[in-house]
Amino acid sequence: MDALSPSDAAEAGIVEQVLDARRDAEALELRGGGSKRFYGGEPRGRLLDLRGLAGVRSYEPTELV
Repeated sequence: MDALSPSDAAEAGIVEQVLDARRDAEALELRGGGSKRFYGGEPRGRLLDLRGLAGVRSYEPTELV
């Protein structure tokens, strides 16, 4: 299986990738840095590497209630 490595949510079409996987009944392994990969069961499905989406893009302190 090929790994997907988007660097920008809009550019990468994350929604489309998830919808494609759903349509094809294919599991996705969503992974950031992978530091907690040992939790739970054995990872399965096509890797959707989300490391490129790290960081705060928008911060509205008034919305944190």
